[in-house]
Amino acid sequence: MSLLVLDQLALRYGREGADATWLRFPDLSLPPASHLLLRGASGSGKSSLLALMAGLLTPAEGRVMMAGIEPAQLSASARDAWRGAQLGFVPQRLHLSPSLTVRDNLSLPFVAAGLRPDLARIDTVLTALGIDGLQARRPHALSQGQAQRVALARALLRSPRFILADEPTANLDDEACAATLALLRETAAAHEVCLVIASHDARIEQAWGGWPALHRLVLRSPFAIGASPTAPDATAPGTKQAA
Repeated sequence: MSLLVLDQLALRYGREGADATWLRFPDLSLPPASHLLLRGASGSGKSSLLALMAGLLTPAEGRVMMAGIEPAQLSASARDAWRGAQLGFVPQRLHLSPSLTVRDNLSLPFVAAGLRPDLARIDTVLTALGIDGLQARRPHALSQGQAQRVALARALLRSPRFILADEPTANLDDEACAATLALLRETAAAHEVCLVIASHDARIEQAWGGWPALHRLVLRSPFAIGASPTAPDATAPGTKQAA
């Protein structure tokens, strides 16, 4: 079974009709034990595609399959439960609550899911990432690299099947970028998760260019205005299949 499938996927902005703007994505079938790098300039649809994968947006046409699950077909409550159990997120801005300690920040995903915080699991993940001594610190007392590890720990807490990362290196210098990429790759191997990373940062390709498990999907100008993307005149030039 493919890890991730994009099948004639399209997203519509605005009302259906002449004023609608469509965003279309190439078809993709990602094999098991693989990872995906989404490339493209700002505005090419990378973040929208992550939101479709996470079930935060609903396709206008086509489908997304995540390890055999089609999020758009789930009820709202089932989709929330699936997202919390199967997806980990590493946003560009780490969104750590400044008033809470590291341990309390990592308790929030459990609380949001209506669960009692699993302090043993928090200890395990922090230890695996080498930051178990930081539990009582607040975000202002963390270095950039430590904060990045805390955000990754938060993404791993519930043993997700996928980690979705949106521009995880965009605001990092070269040294911090290299450390973050090494951490992501090590974490993917240790926890058997599929990485889906959206970025226009060329340093990722430079660092991971020889990684056989990494597949790529390049998005280029996939907009069509005023017609369904299945119509003959709505071809999106420049898109490329994963390779």
